[in-house]
Amino acid sequence: MASLRRTLVSLYVIQAANFAVPLLTQPWLTRALGVDGYGRLNFALAVVAYFVLLADYGFNLSATRQIAVQRDDKAARSRTFWATLGVKALLAFVGGLMLLVLAALSSTLGEISGLLALGYLAVIGSVLTPTWYFQGVERADFAALATLLPKALAIPLIVAGVRGPADLPAAMLLTAAPGLLSGLWCLAELARSRAVTMQRPALADLRAALADGWHVFVSTAAISLYTTSNTVLLGWLSGPAAVGHFAAADKLLKAAQAATAPVSQALFPRVSHLMHHDRAAALCTLRRLLKWQGAFTFAVSVGLFVLAPVLVRLLYGEAFEAAVEVVRWMAPLPCLIGLSNVFGIQTLLPLGREKLFSRILLVSGVVNLGLLALLAPVYGAPGAAIAVTITEAGVTALMGWAVRAHFAHRAPVDAARP
Repeated sequence: MASLRRTLVSLYVIQAANFAVPLLTQPWLTRALGVDGYGRLNFALAVVAYFVLLADYGFNLSATRQIAVQRDDKAARSRTFWATLGVKALLAFVGGLMLLVLAALSSTLGEISGLLALGYLAVIGSVLTPTWYFQGVERADFAALATLLPKALAIPLIVAGVRGPADLPAAMLLTAAPGLLSGLWCLAELARSRAVTMQRPALADLRAALADGWHVFVSTAAISLYTTSNTVLLGWLSGPAAVGHFAAADKLLKAAQAATAPVSQALFPRVSHLMHHDRAAALCTLRRLLKWQGAFTFAVSVGLFVLAPVLVRLLYGEAFEAAVEVVRWMAPLPCLIGLSNVFGIQTLLPLGREKLFSRILLVSGVVNLGLLALLAPVYGAPGAAIAVTITEAGVTALMGWAVRAHFAHRAPVDAARP
């Protein structure tokens, strides 16, 4: 239990680095860059996020689970480490080539090619930062420090270096570079502690890593169809101002959602273990999680809806007043995502229902794109917010139905076991 508490605290620190610390810079960036400049920055970041997603390839769950099983076997976890790192590096290289081609073919991307090149540092940082390894060996405290400190140090640099719309490249560099520093620090620590042995990954291990992470990758790619894609498509359909308003609201929502993410990350390895060795204990844990996470995220959603005008004015200024409506349309998301997380990641994945999990997300992502194409040209940023909220409600309902159907089908079999 002590290790779980330590891991939980560490993951909260990582979440603070990923969401809360950048949120501190938003009041400065929105005022310095203006609505259009802030929209361009976030449009470029959203494009880069596709390639971060490609390089991550679901390893934050699949590799964490594998390392957790192998934590006492240095040779096995070393094979997993180098295979995972090798696949991530290969995917980042392929992604870089893809981005070069897309920038050459698309005038919209070509206009921001400089920003995209600077932003690609975030992809390289994602490859080099083995948070999945440290979580698997229950050393998330070090990963937390390595993630938090570079991002915290970037805050005064952003304030000093971003003074107006002309400083947009500096804003991108200072947003993307901390991840690269985190990765180098993590690799230096692994070399210092000799936690893994140097070896060239075998082709069979590379294939196994790809196969193990496939369903999680499909799931995260499907999720991007109603998260990252909303920002990107909104930029094409409605322009940078709409992106600016949507991104401002989205960052506020993600900061609120980050409050429960560490609980999910900390419990996932433990629930996965219990589901195979003590299913009754696993289900008891999930019932408590559903109760408390549901109540907490419901309160967060209500708070966001009520406080939206105050939060937007305080964080972004009067120029972003239109973001209030966007925040209110998206306010149900913390509660919906909190519930779907318990049904999906915490229950369906440990039960081995990866295919069903990914199908639900893929279908929902396609539905979201259709809703976005209908609503964004007419309503702009609020239309994108409506689309993603409807989609998340559908995801939650389908995940809940899938869990209920699984146990309704399995109950007679489980009851017959001694």
